[in-house]
Amino acid sequence: MSNELMIPDQQLLDTMEIDPSTYIALKGSIFPGASDASIHMAIAYCKAANLDLMQKPVHIVPMWNSDLRKSVDTIMPGISLYRTYAARTQEYVGKSEPSFGAAVTEVIGSQSISYPTWCKITVKRLIKGNVCEFTAKEFWRENFASTKDGSPNKMWMKRPYAQLAKCAEAQALRMAFPEHVGGQPTFEEMDGKTLDGTCESVNLISNAPISEKPITKELADVLIEKARLSGTSMKFLCAPFGIEKLSELNESQYGELCRMLDKVAKKKEQTESLQINQTFEMSPEAIELEVV
Repeated sequence: MSNELMIPDQQLLDTMEIDPSTYIALKGSIFPGASDASIHMAIAYCKAANLDLMQKPVHIVPMWNSDLRKSVDTIMPGISLYRTYAARTQEYVGKSEPSFGAAVTEVIGSQSISYPTWCKITVKRLIKGNVCEFTAKEFWRENFASTKDGSPNKMWMKRPYAQLAKCAEAQALRMAFPEHVGGQPTFEEMDGKTLDGTCESVNLISNAPISEKPITKELADVLIEKARLSGTSMKFLCAPFGIEKLSELNESQYGELCRMLDKVAKKKEQTESLQINQTFEMSPEAIELEVV
């Protein structure tokens, strides 16, 4: 790709609220090949969650959506983001080495593969001075992603142990820090799967029509309320679709925005809930000092 192709448009930069060097880094290195609209979603996600986008805490993942009957770019956290959230609590005190079950060799689909039957990881959290352990045990057969013929996909063929270990660690972190990492699966867990959980890695094309019908005023009001609850600006809602007002959205775009806003609102609610809990856990003396 030539440098000329990577020169950003100033209007686009103003919309994304980033500078030219950041745009070039995102487009050429952090998220190579991603569309401007998808990069915009990643920026909005990280801004809402107070994350450093340059550390790539999230991934832009094209996934087949059975409801919309098309492939859509989805913003998903990586296992590194789970680790970041845990570290931010200052209560994360490490994890165990992964332990694996007996190895099995068999033909799955059209491929012969040796894989561990299960993986177990323990995450440790300091709670009121006590080190508490949270152990997750994940089975390879229940986690691997497959291709069209049922074979493990490229990553699960290449790294059957490492991929399963990441799944087990993600589950253990969810158990240990539910108020911080939430319930959204990580990129490593969903790599090669569809949004409804079915394993796929093919580029499906459907003849089913996508609704281009403009949304009603009532649906626009729903988006406005969701944006208010998630702390998202109208600019961030409209810009990825190249529109100036919500009434220009179609019904398919409406569904995509609703899912994104619901995730952001849930994360914001979890953060606020944690802050309230921490306030109530403070001693009366500390609370009195803060008031003074």
